[in-house]
Amino acid sequence: MNTVDLTQQSPVKEQVKRSILDVVEKQQSLGAVSTAFLSVLITLTVSSDHILPTATAWTVCVFLASAYKAFLSCYHRHDRFKAVSLRTRGALVIVSAATTGILWSIPMTFVDFNHPVELATVILITSGIISGSVNTYLGNIICMAIISTAPIASIIAAMSIRMTPVPTTAIISIITFYAYIMSVSVKTARGSKELFSAKFENAELIEHLESAKKELQELANRDDLTGLPNRRLLAELFDQAAREAVRSNTRLAVLFIDMNDFKHINDKYGHEIGDKALVAAASIMRRAVRGADIVARLGGDEFVAIVRDIATPGDAALVSGNLSKALKTPVAIDGYSIDVSASIGVSIFPDHARSLDTLLTLSDAAMYHAKGKEGQGPSLHE
Repeated sequence: MNTVDLTQQSPVKEQVKRSILDVVEKQQSLGAVSTAFLSVLITLTVSSDHILPTATAWTVCVFLASAYKAFLSCYHRHDRFKAVSLRTRGALVIVSAATTGILWSIPMTFVDFNHPVELATVILITSGIISGSVNTYLGNIICMAIISTAPIASIIAAMSIRMTPVPTTAIISIITFYAYIMSVSVKTARGSKELFSAKFENAELIEHLESAKKELQELANRDDLTGLPNRRLLAELFDQAAREAVRSNTRLAVLFIDMNDFKHINDKYGHEIGDKALVAAASIMRRAVRGADIVARLGGDEFVAIVRDIATPGDAALVSGNLSKALKTPVAIDGYSIDVSASIGVSIFPDHARSLDTLLTLSDAAMYHAKGKEGQGPSLHE
């Protein structure tokens, strides 16, 4: 999987920056504790009494810088700092890195070069802090350059000035270490960006897949022509409505609606006009019932309406009559006046049956009884 193009997708680029800053800020606490502890260790290693006050003062400064790092590790969790811009947060992290680089270049000014253990301790601890900073700052190139350049330059300068002969081999080794640290930082920074980019790309892909899944489910549950629920979704909606009716001790009316002489419309005007007539009829049915009621298309010219909160069979007949009356109004389609009247049969849940299939069978039979009437009015299953 290719990673997100950060130059073209600014929202993802900003998310990556924010995530990297979050991790760096959280890891400041570890850097604060380690640098404070190691500064104390260097102070305890100092052998000359006249250097001890300088080393102690330096340790106090390291502790203050450590407190600043600890602040950075938790400040973004507070509401008042959530509005701080990424640029400001990045600047605060760079200040933390600069403080580290400057403070850890100072020990070379007071370390005793005639005391091998003291010198080795300072150099090893400084090297360890530089190495550990790669992980703390996720290889941020600016931060790593600031952290490592000042201490490395201080060590090289001190060795060149205070050691005779000049330890060329040691200096070359230190320069090599510097180059290695910077190369590792570049790879770490690149890897961090790719990792977070992949994370957000995967999250975006999952979101798109979930959206596509919902759309497919919606398409699978909807009639292609009218957009009404199909038989599958109708069954689910009926189950929900039936459970609510049982809890509220009410009834449901199941209306089976069959368009009258619809084959004649197709034969006379063509299937395109016929499809538009079905869409118009679906719209009329949807407007004729309440928002909580359900209108679905079974297929062809057959529709079903499920009406909630029916108190008596008479209420069901009233709703059915209103729906039948609404459908008797001709609709204008492409310059034609089309009669989209329908015959309607009604069954009641739970009076006549509890299953949707049985209720549909009963209301279908009642609908055919209505078709046999001259007025083709609604018919209620007895």
